Parts: sequence; structure tokens; C-alpha cells
Amino acid sequence: MTVNFESDVHFNEVANCYEQLRENVYLIDIIDIMKKYITKNDILMDIACGTGRISTNVCRLLDLKLILVDKNIRMLDVAMKKINMQYKRNKLINMDIYDFLENNGKKDNVKINDINIFTCFNAIHWIGLGLFKKLEEKMSPGSLFIILTRTKKQNKESFFGLNFPKFADKETRLFSLNQLLDGFKECNLSVVETKFLKYQILQKKSKLLEQAKKKSYSTFSLYSNEEYEKAMRIFKDNISSKPEMLNVQYENLLIIGKKQ
Repeated sequence: MTVNFESDVHFNEVANCYEQLRENVYLIDIIDIMKKYITKNDILMDIACGTGRISTNVCRLLDLKLILVDKNIRMLDVAMKKINMQYKRNKLINMDIYDFLENNGKKDNVKINDINIFTCFNAIHWIGLGLFKKLEEKMSPGSLFIILTRTKKQNKESFFGLNFPKFADKETRLFSLNQLLDGFKECNLSVVETKFLKYQILQKKSKLLEQAKKKSYSTFSLYSNEEYEKAMRIFKDNISSKPEMLNVQYENLLIIGKKQ
């Protein structure tokens, strides 16, 4: 059984520990790739930003103006603590992205035409491919839409996909590479770069157990309580004989599209 749940419930529970439990191994590569396409003082809007764990670092290191959009206020509260809100170039918007685009940013005094870069880091599975067309209609020529995500295949081959019972089966929201590329193509966004990001890092077994226990990935909230407790017991047994430090593989997909 797969449980339907409100995203706010999950993110309200994980907001305060989200940054500590999730890895940011791909940050340097993302910055190196983005540097080729942006200029200083460009405006970046991060869609479904969560705590802004990627975009706040990208904008700080590349000297970009930042607009964070998320409908969960507790995740935004964490983001707010990381950025200097007295600095006028930063803005937080507590709103669903579809509602924001529908009113053309007027409610929050944002000129969408002035935004050079739109990002969606590990969140397109929450929003859906309908975002492509809605966003493209508002984008200015030359602006970028950048997605970081995990494909179905990458999720299946992840640490939890291999070790946590039914983790890959439960996660039905992810897309394949072809589905994402078709999303860009169908709304006339030219794909200028596609990059598979792959890393292996040493990680403490105790931290992996903590990630599962605190449901740092929303996939864990797709289990019923009974299913989750059973799967957690099996997971603990699966890794009990493994050493304390484990080689854990992380894989993600980065796609950059440009409006002509």
C-alpha cells in the first residue's frame, strides 16, 4: 500500500533536521557547470526551494540575486536563517509555484521577466512536468531552467533503493531521463547541457540509520506506519553486519534548458 500524504506534514516534521541529514556532495559540480551560463548579478529563482540548501550556496559563491519560493513556511524559516534578509537582493516567497506564476508575481512585487535563471533542485517530482509549460510561458528569451533530480533508475540503484525494503517500488513520482527531455522539448526549451553526477563517499552507518529513522527522504512517508516499521526492522538487519563506515553512492541528473 502506498500512502497519499500532504507534503506540509512531511516537511513540517523534517525541516529542522533536513540540512544535517541530507548530503550536498554535488554542490561544487553544479557551480562549475552553472558558471558557464551565468553572469554576476543575475537573478535566480529557486522553485520549491525547501531550506535552500543548494541555491543559497550557489548564489553566495556566484554572487547572484536570489528569490526562494516554497509553500512550506517551516522550510522557508530555515532558509531565512541562512541568508541576510537585510540584503535587498534576497527574497522569500511563501507560495505554491503555480499560484505564483498564475498571478505573474504581482502579489510579491516580482517581475518574472527580470529573472535570468529558474532552478528546481530535487523537487520536480513534487511539482510535476506541468511546470515546464507554465514556466516557459513566463520566461524571457535567453533565460535558463535548471533541474537537478534523481531518475527512477538512479533511485533504484541508490543506497536505500538497494537496502531499504520496497524503497524503489514506493517511489513512483520520479521521472526517466526521456520523460524529462521530452518535457523540455515539448515547450520549446532547448537543452544546452545534460550531466549525470555520480559520487561515492564514506558515510557512517549511524547517519544512514538516522536518515531512515527521521524520514529525511519523503519516500519514507509513502509507507503506512505498519509497513515502515516492518521495513525499518529489515533494514537494520540488512546493514547490521556492515562496517561502521560505508561506501555510499549518490547519483543525480542535471539538465539545463534555455528559452530561445
